[in-house]
Amino acid sequence: MILVVDIGNSAIKCGVVDTGFRVFARDMMETHRGGNAVALSDLIKRVSTSVLSIERSIVCSVVPSVTPAMTAAIERQLGTPPQIVNHQMRLPFNLSVPVPSQIGTDRFCAAAGAVGLKGKSAIVIDAGSAITVDVVREGAYLGGMIVAGPALALRALHQYASQLPAIEYERLEEAFPDTYDTTQHAMILGASIGCVGAIREAVKHLESSAGHTTRKFITGGFGGVLAPRLPQSWELDRDLTLKGLCVIAHLNRRKSD
Repeated sequence: MILVVDIGNSAIKCGVVDTGFRVFARDMMETHRGGNAVALSDLIKRVSTSVLSIERSIVCSVVPSVTPAMTAAIERQLGTPPQIVNHQMRLPFNLSVPVPSQIGTDRFCAAAGAVGLKGKSAIVIDAGSAITVDVVREGAYLGGMIVAGPALALRALHQYASQLPAIEYERLEEAFPDTYDTTQHAMILGASIGCVGAIREAVKHLESSAGHTTRKFITGGFGGVLAPRLPQSWELDRDLTLKGLCVIAHLNRRKSD
């Protein structure tokens, strides 16, 4: 069993995955609480105590300020520090981009979850604070596109347009309201449908420029909200990044493991 942690801009996702890439336990907390050592320790305990044994751990982080505290929390709980994902690790594909160090580790972790250990081709949509649409073709990660996610789009509208209200997308009961005759519904629909359209066009562009790719995967905090408005053949997997972390851990076994 491997403890896997994905530290994103909005949420910290934690899980326990076996070598068959099955997720046995999962939990999460808001990233802004990442400076709270007790909260981090509680998160690790909630997932780690639900399984008999954990052999090792691995962390993907796009929030460097939280990484040391998470590393310390894991070491306290498991007795050994986690591996921290970076672009120099062995991956199930080559990072065929000019500056690999500039690629967010969450992007290639999600891609690793999509292609597994065989380096197949895939397009991966990770819908969170930002939406990334990345392509792996014949064992080569080629990069992709980044657009604002729906929650970020709404915050930007409120911040830069003085008369537009603040709306928390994360707390909405309906992301695609039936009516559009109020400012709030107009903003919500604009954010949701704008993201769906951006995803469709991004996939279309990547397929035309990088060659045909058969499988598309959707993940991320807003993946479940947006997926019903995307083609049914696209595969929704909320644990894609956690599974990708397990793949990378498998490819980067330390002598002490």
